[in-house]
Amino acid sequence: MKKKSELLKQEPSEILIIKEQQFYEDVRLILQRAREEAYNSVNGIMTYAYWNVGRRIVEQEQ
Repeated sequence: MKKKSELLKQEPSEILIIKEQQFYEDVRLILQRAREEAYNSVNGIMTYAYWNVGRRIVEQEQ
C-alpha cells in the first residue's frame, strides 16, 4: 500500500483506481478465506464420518 504522502501527490482518478483495486482485493481475500474454512469444515466432518464407518465395520465383524 502506498504511503499517505504518495497518495496526496496522485491525481484523484488514480486514487479512486487504487481504492477500487483494494476493494476487489479485499473481496477476493474474504472469498478465499471462506472457501478455506468451508474446505476445512467438510474435511473434518468427512474424517469423522469415515472413522465412524470403520468403527461400525469392526463392530460388525466381531
